[in-house]
Amino acid sequence: MKLTFKDENGINIFNKDIEYDFDPEYPIVNVENILGQEIGFNSKYILDDDQPNEINVTSGGHYVVKVKRQYKNIIEFVDLKGNSIGYTKEVRGSKNQEITVSPKKGFSIVGNNKITIHDMNEYVHRIALKGEKTNFKIQFKVHIDDGPVESIGDLIDYAGITGEKVTDKIVPEGYTLSYDQYLSSESGVLWIWIVKKVHTTINFIDALGKVVSIQKEYTGKGTDIHLNIPKGYKLVNIPNNIITAAKNDSVRNILVVPANGNEITLPEDPTKVTAQINLIDQNSNKTIHSYIAQGKHGQKMEIQLPDGYEFAKGSSSSIVLDKSKKFYNIYVVEKSSTAAQTSHLSTVQTKQTTSLFDRNGKQLHSRALAFNTGWKTDQKLVLNGVTYYRVGNNEYVKASDIVEYETISKVVNTTSGSAKYLYDINGKKSNLRALASGSAWFSDKVATINGEKMYRVATNEWVKASDVF
Repeated sequence: MKLTFKDENGINIFNKDIEYDFDPEYPIVNVENILGQEIGFNSKYILDDDQPNEINVTSGGHYVVKVKRQYKNIIEFVDLKGNSIGYTKEVRGSKNQEITVSPKKGFSIVGNNKITIHDMNEYVHRIALKGEKTNFKIQFKVHIDDGPVESIGDLIDYAGITGEKVTDKIVPEGYTLSYDQYLSSESGVLWIWIVKKVHTTINFIDALGKVVSIQKEYTGKGTDIHLNIPKGYKLVNIPNNIITAAKNDSVRNILVVPANGNEITLPEDPTKVTAQINLIDQNSNKTIHSYIAQGKHGQKMEIQLPDGYEFAKGSSSSIVLDKSKKFYNIYVVEKSSTAAQTSHLSTVQTKQTTSLFDRNGKQLHSRALAFNTGWKTDQKLVLNGVTYYRVGNNEYVKASDIVEYETISKVVNTTSGSAKYLYDINGKKSNLRALASGSAWFSDKVATINGEKMYRVATNEWVKASDVF
């Protein structure tokens, strides 16, 4: 039997010759399955409204299957001010088809909950949402010195509005938020990333060693501190007027000079000593950083090292100011690390709100990747035994925070017997839903999760490969 698939304008889409050993009691063929097998179950064509899924088979006959074009439209969810909340949804349908939109979990739709399919692919419909009062279970998480993740405190119950910005009010004492985060009801437990707060005292000192002003900060470790420069002065060699909060109770002496001149005039004062500290890379013999040390003759001062460096063998970690010496050369070396970077073209999906790191393994606190989102990666980095994947110019994610997947377009059928369990991206079994045995499901991704090959059949639902064929 010959099948011809034509669209609503009579244009031939494709032909299909089929052969069957006909069963007189059941002489039918499923044309919807044939359409999906030929051009994909998620293609731009579907059966016309009045086209039956199954037709009677006639040996030597010819049948025209009516199909209609469907278009991919995008639903972008926004807040009441029209700002995107970072969540979109793909829908498909025929021209002018009305589709009812379901809101993101934890939100309700403001206004009309229906859209009309536009005949332009990738057309964007904007749907306004407002957060609903939700009971959250929150676990605070922190990276300990850029090392393993550690939970801070027990799970807490918190009633808030979905989409609402998290504030420091709910953060444990002595900590602050690592970056801007929002209440989300996508997962059972919401991870909130925090960082320990540290005290920093900043002394602005002029060329005479006099403290012009003092700035005290209690901020997250590793975060930027914007310097409040004393009126009438300017900084020397500090880009963007920013320093980084380091260890707790640290004291930073910052040299300032009069804003109306570039020269520093030092008086002859036998009780004051001003010296320049030069930090020199022992391997390249180049100065990597210089700063001014000021104090009294005979005063012991600790050397301030930049991140990523340590003292070379034989170099002292301190100096004793001497009025006869105007500079000190301190030799340093880069901290040893084992790093191997290789090309690795792949796609990955986040298992949680995922922290980003630079190529040196330092966490980037200004950005993170949203939960259950896909990203392309082109490089694998193994740094000090930890594996990372590159997802941006100098942005890496830990392998433990993602799942590698392969994009597919396939229909999987569940095996016979009992219902088949579903799992989330972290491999956690669902207690709410399962797949009926002997049922067919479209899958767009295949991945290995916790050592088990799985197929994705919904946004955050995966079925074991051993349960389908």
